[in-house]
Amino acid sequence: MREYDNVDYRYSSQDGGKEKAIDFISAFLGFTPEFSTLVFDLNFFSGGIGVHDRLAFSCNATIGQLEKAVEKRHLIVPAAIEANLECGEDFEWLVNSAGVRRPIEESCLDFLNAEKREFQDPCTAKCQMHFAQFSNVNTWTAVWGEEGRLNCLHYDQG
Repeated sequence: MREYDNVDYRYSSQDGGKEKAIDFISAFLGFTPEFSTLVFDLNFFSGGIGVHDRLAFSCNATIGQLEKAVEKRHLIVPAAIEANLECGEDFEWLVNSAGVRRPIEESCLDFLNAEKREFQDPCTAKCQMHFAQFSNVNTWTAVWGEEGRLNCLHYDQG
C-alpha cells in the first residue's frame, strides 16, 4: 500500500535507475526484459486527488514474452473489447477521440501513437495490439509491438 504523500515519484532509464525499476517492470510484464534494451519512464503519484500513475516502457521481446505479458495483464485484442456489451462503449470512448465511428483498429492506432512516449515505437497496422478488457478513460493498459519489440503504456487515475 502506498502512502498518500502528494509526491510525484518518477523513475526513468535516462537517470540510470534501471536496477530500481527492473523488478517492478518484470512483475508487471510477467518476464524479465533484456536489461540493455529496456527504456522506461514511470510516474507514481498518491495524494489528495487520489492515485495517478503513468507508466511507459519499451524493450526487445520474443513472441513468447509478448504472449506472457498479454496473459499476465489479462489483455485482449481491440475487436474483442468492442464486441463486449459490458465494456465496449467505454473502450470506444477512450480510443476514439475523433468522435466519428470508424474501425476500432484505426482508432486504437491513432490513440496509441498519440499517447506513446518519444522512445516508444510507433504503432502500425503490422503491430499486435492488446488492451486491458475494461479499459476506460480512468484506467487502461496497452501493449503493442512487432519484430521483436514490445511497448507498454499504463494509465491509472482514481
